[in-house]
Amino acid sequence: MLRPFVRQSILFVSIFAILSAGSSVSKSFAQSSTDPGQSQKPASAQSSSDEDEGIDGIGYLTISHSYLEKVAGSSLSHHEAAKTVKIVFFDRPQGQEVAKIERGVLSKGDKIINQDFTAPLLTYYDRPSFTVLEKRSGGWYHLRYLVGQSSAGIGWVQVKKQAPLVYRSWQEYFVNTAVVIEFRKEKGNNLFDRPSSAGKRLRDITGSVDIQEFRGDWMKVKFQDKVFHCDTEPTPKNARVWSGWVKWRDQGKLLISAPPKGC
Repeated sequence: MLRPFVRQSILFVSIFAILSAGSSVSKSFAQSSTDPGQSQKPASAQSSSDEDEGIDGIGYLTISHSYLEKVAGSSLSHHEAAKTVKIVFFDRPQGQEVAKIERGVLSKGDKIINQDFTAPLLTYYDRPSFTVLEKRSGGWYHLRYLVGQSSAGIGWVQVKKQAPLVYRSWQEYFVNTAVVIEFRKEKGNNLFDRPSSAGKRLRDITGSVDIQEFRGDWMKVKFQDKVFHCDTEPTPKNARVWSGWVKWRDQGKLLISAPPKGC
């Protein structure tokens, strides 16, 4: 069984405002601190054609948990409840409709693309989600609704006209929602004394991390050597506590992830 800090390349489905480089988010970060009226772009917004490339973007768009709970009740799954939400995609803000999801069916004009559509990401509580590549004023979000489809699977959604949809930045997701943080590669997760590759390298990370703050592409973490969140084994005696900085994103690609159901 893989250690919890090891993340195999699994594209989880998410509808989870990114902070500009050099800004910081504390652990008490509860909502996006960026102005929704400002346009924000990630370092890279290329469509991922291979799951091994991981996910990118500035955050995700998802269906609110309260809406899914209200609709699902005790008889429907979240997947079935999500089918009650109609999502319309446009080629640009205030532009032409290019696709829509209605009653769980993805279509472009009169052409049905998928009869039982599943969003390309899963986030906490298995909520169907979409990677957000950019956000603009007026509640417009540029997102990927199909994986590996290049520009054919990318469109704009106006959230203020589709109330069940909510936006979360990746920082907010990992700090406040994710129970278990995993690195997408097993080795090379270097811990530094400051948020810079020019800093002093302290060691490789060898335990489950607790995120303390974000600063650009770096996050400050704390962990105990060889102590993992999902382990059932007792914590080793005198396990040293390490603190430092590690990259969580590189050229727009996320280096960390979180299982939708935790351990």
